[in-house]
Amino acid sequence: MSRGGVNLATVKQAKEALEARGIYPSVEAVREHLRGGSPNTILKYLRELKNRDAGLFGELGMVSQELSGLVLQLHNTLHKEAQETIDAAVAKVTTAFEEKISALNLRLEESLRDGKALAAENEGLKGRLTTSEGVTADLNKKYNAATTEIARLETLLSAAKGSLSESEERNQKLERDLKNARERHDAYEDAVLQERGKLLDAHSRETLALQESMREKEDVILRRDEQISDLNVKIGALDIELSSVKREMKRHLDDLDKATQRCEQQEARVDELRITMAGMEATAVILKEQHAQANDRYEAKSTQLSIAQAELERIRTELAEMTAKLAQKAADGSSPPKATKAPKGKTVSKRQAEQ
Repeated sequence: MSRGGVNLATVKQAKEALEARGIYPSVEAVREHLRGGSPNTILKYLRELKNRDAGLFGELGMVSQELSGLVLQLHNTLHKEAQETIDAAVAKVTTAFEEKISALNLRLEESLRDGKALAAENEGLKGRLTTSEGVTADLNKKYNAATTEIARLETLLSAAKGSLSESEERNQKLERDLKNARERHDAYEDAVLQERGKLLDAHSRETLALQESMREKEDVILRRDEQISDLNVKIGALDIELSSVKREMKRHLDDLDKATQRCEQQEARVDELRITMAGMEATAVILKEQHAQANDRYEAKSTQLSIAQAELERIRTELAEMTAKLAQKAADGSSPPKATKAPKGKTVSKRQAEQ
């Protein structure tokens, strides 16, 4: 409903509808029921309706119109101040908690990203440095410690959210208490309207009750402030804890950097060994080629030796045959000495030729 549609009749209808539902017809309640409207205009019409209801009992003359106006003004002022104080405190606490939770979420996301980066780097180190099992195990321990720390931060964040939920529940409880106080105050106003004849005596008692209720509200507000202070102390402790975790994470990162440097040094050593190994492999290839050439020469020499041995065996066989023939001729004695000398001379020359 637009502001132009708010008038005395619509405010009266809204007030009666809220009272029929057992809801105190405050400015905000009437404005919400009308779905809009100026709070000042609604407050003016509500006061006019209250004054009109109070005028029905003006003939009793028990309480002056000025005193009723002062009581109504005091009630509205106290109600407005209490509502503003509570709304401001709730908004302040809610804003502070939302900011703290946002900061915690950001820090948690950063920690998770750092943990994932550590995990990825750890996996890379595992793949490259299979021989550095001790260093890898140390990195795994540090990563597990970081993961545990992140889980602890998540637990702290959950506790902070739980504390915020408890604070909201306490806010709702305070609102219910305020609603009950409003209902008691409404009962007080109804009693004033219905029993103006007894207002002089009842007014003092109800005023004392109202003051007591206001003191109770003030006590509630004080307790609320104490709770807010306690929450601020807890938030400070969480900040200190997060700072400690951040320092610990920095120390882990420094250790990881040192381990990375050691790994790079080991990789340099491995590269040097690889270069040396490559030189040795080249030397081995050369030696293998030389060995193959030597084997080829040995095979050639072996072949030549086999041929020479075969030739020597053939010569020995021929020599044995010739020796046997000469022995046989010498034994027979059939040949003359000249004839015998000539073959001997030929045999000697043949041996020399064979040798």
